[in-house]
Amino acid sequence: EALLRALPASPVEVEALGIRPEALRLTPSPAAAGLTAVIDTIQPTGAEWIIGLVADGRPLFALSSETPPAGPGGSGG
Repeated sequence: EALLRALPASPVEVEALGIRPEALRLTPSPAAAGLTAVIDTIQPTGAEWIIGLVADGRPLFALSSETPPAGPGGSGG
């Protein structure tokens, strides 16, 4: 729901919304973000990190070349 509110278009009934993991940007400050999530898992893969998130009770994954702003259980936006 928070993701739909962040879209520039007016809210509509959506059954599924796809977001590319590399399109998500993590910040240490939830106030700077449009969506707040809790970090569930962090998997270093060498040059990148796969970060498992929970936002609004739904699982998401982020892919980042930057070190995550917090460890598992931490929150951010």
